[in-house]
Amino acid sequence: MKKAFNDTLSNLFPLAVFITYNSHIINLVASDFKKSFVELKKFMKCFRNLFYVPSGRKSRLLNFLESRTVKKARMPPIPTTKSWSAWFDSAIYYAEYFLVLSDFIKEEVGCGRSTASNSLLSLETMYSNQELVTKIHAQLKLVKDKAPTILSYLNYFQERMPHATTVQSHATSYALSSSERQR
Repeated sequence: MKKAFNDTLSNLFPLAVFITYNSHIINLVASDFKKSFVELKKFMKCFRNLFYVPSGRKSRLLNFLESRTVKKARMPPIPTTKSWSAWFDSAIYYAEYFLVLSDFIKEEVGCGRSTASNSLLSLETMYSNQELVTKIHAQLKLVKDKAPTILSYLNYFQERMPHATTVQSHATSYALSSSERQR
């Protein structure tokens, strides 16, 4: 986009100013924020991998959660790279159920250690390390606390409506919106 602006559009519109897409900037901030949560990312990846092979585990998880919580149980969101908010949605889910899921992992391993997947065994190892559990739980609390702010900015800038951006240039203020830039 910047190359197209510099090579062509800036010649057609000499007073135009290139402004980076705001939601992309917020996404870069969110990406940097996520980098420091190494243990949490590993936990979420292992948990996501539990459901790749059809085995009835999804229904067992839902039944397990409904037996232990008042709410209607739902599957964890998949922390994919296709959605900027998916990782945060997934972390918020795990923040709510993290301690309860420990018992689910124990039950699943109890059903058959010899047939347990690597992800299931990795989760069992994680939950058996109290220091790691404390660290992941703290990371989940932090993400749950900070994610709504990041998500609100992502959602705001991804709306399909123009947003005005004020630009200072040579002591003159210009308010540019998407619709004005397209003219």
